[in-house]
Amino acid sequence: MQERLTNRYWQGEYQKLYPQTLIDSLKCAVPLTKIADKGRNLSGMLDEAIPEIYTVVKKKRDFLSKNSIKYRPLFLYRGLKAEYWTGINKWQLKIKKNVDNILKNGVRSKNMDPVVKMLKKKEDYIIPDRSHFGDQQQAREYVKTQTGDEMCLLKYTLKPGVENILFKPKLMSLVSTKKRPWAAHYLRAIGTKKKWERYVNANANEGTCRGYIGLKPEKRGDFSISIGTGNSSRLLFQYMVDHVRRVAL
Repeated sequence: MQERLTNRYWQGEYQKLYPQTLIDSLKCAVPLTKIADKGRNLSGMLDEAIPEIYTVVKKKRDFLSKNSIKYRPLFLYRGLKAEYWTGINKWQLKIKKNVDNILKNGVRSKNMDPVVKMLKKKEDYIIPDRSHFGDQQQAREYVKTQTGDEMCLLKYTLKPGVENILFKPKLMSLVSTKKRPWAAHYLRAIGTKKKWERYVNANANEGTCRGYIGLKPEKRGDFSISIGTGNSSRLLFQYMVDHVRRVAL
């Protein structure tokens, strides 16, 4: 499952669709503009993305409950100051389940207004984490570059089935670049072939776009998953998360 966090995996998926034209077909994967899209507000994200996650996760969990198969979800890692773990763990133990249930009820009733009202009243319902996530090695290497503060490594386990939709346009935005082929080029080309909706363009600096999960190329590792600091993107991310653990450095 972790191979989905590499360029090699998406190149392989791309080559299944374009077996003879590795470079030429990537021309369709370069957007006409590098200008970042405005994204979508909280209401737009709730209406478009949360029902998609709910449906996929429920279907996967039902399947796993009826079939005895080995399954490993997708893990994301993040290195950060150890002092922040207390707040994240408190949110996980006391708040996360409640918010997940409110979102689930919103999907079932097709009414997300209570969620919007809830978040306007109490912003600490949103996960107290932000910025970039990656694979384990990537996060460990980042920790090694930090000096002066006690650091920790967090392991985010995503809900079952999320790996199948995380990289699709309903949830993800992509940084536009004409540099060496990387996951974003392959994903855009795959989306063109499969007639997916258009990927929105993420901010070139941090890979963020309001109401979406971003994909940003990195020098340390192939790319990172970016959620930025906005409420709509962070709420989207937290709904994909099953649980968080602090693991050994």
